[in-house]
Amino acid sequence: MGTMWAFCSLAFIHAEGRLFGRECVPAMSRRPRVQNGDKQDEQGEGQRPLSDSDLLRLIFDSATDFAIFTTDPNGITTSWNVGAERVLGYADDEIIGKSADVAFPPEEGGVSAAAEERRIALAEGRAEDERWQMKKDGTRFWASGLLMPLADRTQGFVKILRNRTAQHRAEKQLQQSEELFRVLATNVPQLVFRSKANGDRTWGSPQWSVFTGFSFAESVGFGWLDAVYPEDHDATMMAWAEAPTKGEYYCEHRIRRSVDGEHRWHQTRAVPLDYASGTAPEWVGTSTDIHDLRTLKDQQKVLLAELQHRTRNLIAVVQSLARQTMRSSASLDEFAEDYESRLRALSRVQGLLARADHQPIDLRELIEGELHAHGDGSVDGGNVTIEGPATSLPAISAQSVALALHELATNAVKYGALHQPSGRLAVSWNIEHDGSKARARLEWLESGVTMPEGGPTRKGYGSELLERALPYELGAKTKIEFGSDGVRYEIVVPVTKDEKQHG
Repeated sequence: MGTMWAFCSLAFIHAEGRLFGRECVPAMSRRPRVQNGDKQDEQGEGQRPLSDSDLLRLIFDSATDFAIFTTDPNGITTSWNVGAERVLGYADDEIIGKSADVAFPPEEGGVSAAAEERRIALAEGRAEDERWQMKKDGTRFWASGLLMPLADRTQGFVKILRNRTAQHRAEKQLQQSEELFRVLATNVPQLVFRSKANGDRTWGSPQWSVFTGFSFAESVGFGWLDAVYPEDHDATMMAWAEAPTKGEYYCEHRIRRSVDGEHRWHQTRAVPLDYASGTAPEWVGTSTDIHDLRTLKDQQKVLLAELQHRTRNLIAVVQSLARQTMRSSASLDEFAEDYESRLRALSRVQGLLARADHQPIDLRELIEGELHAHGDGSVDGGNVTIEGPATSLPAISAQSVALALHELATNAVKYGALHQPSGRLAVSWNIEHDGSKARARLEWLESGVTMPEGGPTRKGYGSELLERALPYELGAKTKIEFGSDGVRYEIVVPVTKDEKQHG
């Protein structure tokens, strides 16, 4: 197994290479066992103190996780502990007297690397490194090594080696994870940051600096808070105060954009890097721009409220149509026919409003659509003329005017100008101005109609709508006359005037 000189030297070598020990004896020597007749043993008063050589041997053989061995100046092994056998795979009788350079794999420089290590140890008093080493079976492992000259340099070197493969792999994985984090953090559109559990920021991604105009030095600590809208400071810090308990950070706040000074809404989330262990030394998080999304949500709320309002109004109109039609109907069949006809008129104007996104409706389109809906073809047959400048009705007026046109057209188809062969219908309008307000004066004029003696025998929903509802709902002015040869109806309503003129 070699001499004890190596163990003696190793155990007593100081960091400066100085040897301090009193004796060095052959490695195979053992402290003599105490004889049965020994007085101390018989009296059980303790054992004789261990000699230096036995103590050193006990230490070396106990260091099973460390390969501890000595070589001569040329790298020939002179001693080998149990730890060396475990770490490198060689038994002492396989390696002592042979070169220890076999632990250096060829791809790591082999014997040349071993010689260079000895050179550095002689020149600097020690050679420390971490590198790949090779076991007897050819397995590579990552080792942390220290080579030092013995106190008597002519005797060679002592080397301590430890297998750190698991730690090395863990460190490499950590480096890869950190590199992956860096790549992701610097390329995603979000503003990425790392901070302590109280919001004390330790790092911010380049995107943060570009967006806010804050440098790294201005952002660390709590400097980043200056980019947050002042009214959102309390909510921002309150969320950090609650984060350790909740295990996550969440807050929606406004962050100032440097290019235009706009404070844009961001959703900020963060989680601890090692929360499961019970400690959270560092948190990682992102701030995502949700300004446009939040604006859309606000607009959606407004649209939903408007839809609900319009739905309520539409239901009210349907209910009103039902009540008025029922009141003026002589029978259930008459009610069904008239009510269905009025619902279709309401549906047509709702379709126009939907297509126009509830913007102003072209008056000519409204009139032509209602006349075509009655389906006798007279609009294109010369019995009907439509004439007036390009004009649009506000959405709020279009529905009521459409229902009024429906009542007039229905009456004309049943009894008037669109029923009698000699009948003629002229629908015309012009624009009048009252200061900054524009109004359309629309005239519905039937002629060539044989009217019943004494005029209409009763007034129903149509008359109610034409004479009373429109003035009430729109502030319109209306007038209806039953002439000797047909009906004349006039309505004056607010309009939006277009530049385009219809012929």
